[in-house]
Amino acid sequence: MRKITIDGVGYYVSCMLLFHVVYALRILEDGFRMPASANEWLFWIDAATLAIVCCMIVLGVFFAFLILKRDDSVESPNTSGRKVTITDLEDLTGENYFANYSVLVLTALSLPTSGHFYGLGIYLFLFVTLGIVYIKKSMIYMNPLLTLMNYSIYRCKDENTGEVYVFVVQGETLREAETITFQNTSRKVIRLKKGRRVSPGQ
Repeated sequence: MRKITIDGVGYYVSCMLLFHVVYALRILEDGFRMPASANEWLFWIDAATLAIVCCMIVLGVFFAFLILKRDDSVESPNTSGRKVTITDLEDLTGENYFANYSVLVLTALSLPTSGHFYGLGIYLFLFVTLGIVYIKKSMIYMNPLLTLMNYSIYRCKDENTGEVYVFVVQGETLREAETITFQNTSRKVIRLKKGRRVSPGQ
């Protein structure tokens, strides 16, 4: 189980980007109404909910840019870096994506859009609890943005050390017993861009 880190938060916020877009559109369509002056404070509660959701959209775009920009690939197998020989390979994208992301979409469609304190409280509760589960369980494969950008997510062990890694690979397929060379980093989530993955002997 992972600790909650800035990197994990970034993945989660970017994962929830489409969720927040859908919820913001629903608030604007269904729940964002100027009330009578006697209930003006209720309007500002709903406005605060919309403002928080819009901030999450901006942060989602920001973190998505950082995620897509980072590349842990190396240019040559002879480059000094870390090598992992793959064993116990799992394709997380194919096995888990649709089932888990459908939960997020249905949640966005079912959240109250004008519940005032109730709506804001439900939204914050779900956002925080989903985030804790997402980060601690390393549920990076739930990120629809990565799928749309042709990334596949794999979980595997290093045959030599037994350490567990998650590889986010663009446009390529990992194979059992393949050796991957990447930058020397302590991170366990490794991003490799299309055409830059290096495996000695290929």
